[in-house]
Amino acid sequence: MKGRSAALVDRLCAFVGMTVGLAAFAIAILVAYSVVARELFHASEFGITDISTYLMAYITFVGAAYGIWVGAHVGVHLLTGRLRGRARAAVSLVANGLLTAVAALFAWLSAAFWLDAWRSGERAWGTFSIPLWIPYSSMLAGTALFLALQLTRLLVGRTDFERRDRAPE
Repeated sequence: MKGRSAALVDRLCAFVGMTVGLAAFAIAILVAYSVVARELFHASEFGITDISTYLMAYITFVGAAYGIWVGAHVGVHLLTGRLRGRARAAVSLVANGLLTAVAALFAWLSAAFWLDAWRSGERAWGTFSIPLWIPYSSMLAGTALFLALQLTRLLVGRTDFERRDRAPE
């Protein structure tokens, strides 16, 4: 069961990672267009800053969730690199427990932030006066996904040490 669950989550995360990459590519295209439009045609950009900012929020929050699953975060192993056996397992358990608590706190706070924007009807000040709950949704989705993936990591027994120690795929 654990292997199938992890494989399913791997496929989901591969899709999420692709969307994060596409968002980064879209930002590059939008900024390049903005520069060309301004410099060559003296045209103003219409909402490119707004769209790029919203895509950057998506990359940040959803990308962090993807990064935790694939082990793409920065790890410092000054102490844990020297540990073996039970000591290493204990440190891993404590670290993953703390990360789960932080993920839960971020998810809870972003849900409250999103709900406040939803209830207040507050709108963006930029070119597009859209309700702020729309761009805040990427923060909520990213933190909720981060928490779900961290809980899944604990359930399937995936640790940072295992991801780092494996041979490259």
